[in-house]
Amino acid sequence: MFKELTGCLINAGMDVFAHIDAKTPVSAFEHKSQPVQFLQDRYPITWGSFAIIEATLSLVKHAVEKGPYQSYSLLSGDTFPVRAASTLLSLLNDHADFIDYTVIQADTPTYARIQHTYLPDTRLGQLTVGVPFQERYLDDALMESMRPALRSHENRVAFLHDYLYAKGSQWWTLSQHSLGLILELIERDDRLMEAFRFSAIPDEAFFQTALLHVCPRAENIRAGLIYTKWDVVPAPYTFKRLSDIEYLKTMDRPLARKFSDESMPLIEMVKKELWTA
Repeated sequence: MFKELTGCLINAGMDVFAHIDAKTPVSAFEHKSQPVQFLQDRYPITWGSFAIIEATLSLVKHAVEKGPYQSYSLLSGDTFPVRAASTLLSLLNDHADFIDYTVIQADTPTYARIQHTYLPDTRLGQLTVGVPFQERYLDDALMESMRPALRSHENRVAFLHDYLYAKGSQWWTLSQHSLGLILELIERDDRLMEAFRFSAIPDEAFFQTALLHVCPRAENIRAGLIYTKWDVVPAPYTFKRLSDIEYLKTMDRPLARKFSDESMPLIEMVKKELWTA
């Protein structure tokens, strides 16, 4: 899937930068025929961890240094264009920000993700069931990681007073202007990184919260470009049946996920029937 996706983007005239999970060999993704630029700094990715934000920011900063570009899109390797490249490019040329978001109100369960303080990657949760009580102590390394978490906890009330907490899809497209403002904000206000480093599932909210802070009127923010089908079990749905083409025809977004290696016959059908529509 990675080769198929990057080939489509490169053929459409886009530059592709990729972060590969540190637990996975890069060689599995390298293809000499495609000039994908792989990030040298790699992070071990676990679901809902701050490592996702660290990897994304490293990727973004690398792309900005190589650019600048008019817009930047964050995609996963299981994404694929379900409309012609010209449709996608015309949207990217609008200088808009495409990101799904909802402002989360206080006193809701979701708000607890940012209101409460967590240790990154659930360090305390790694205590194995069955370990004797007297061995469940906080060692020096764990205490050291708790100190910045405590500072974040103390700063959280002021942070939440100044920021709207917004949540949405991890995947987005941001204009050069807006992304630049976000990077400046990160340098200017340590609390942004601090708060999300010690929150739960930060990848669904970091860029939404930052964008609404630098663009509070949201005048230029549109719905994200990627469609994901969540109303199934297990979710999200993987498009791999040939009959899925009829569903994809009804979509109003130019990209979709998830696809897998089993989706290749469907992908060939998408190219023939949807890229020329």
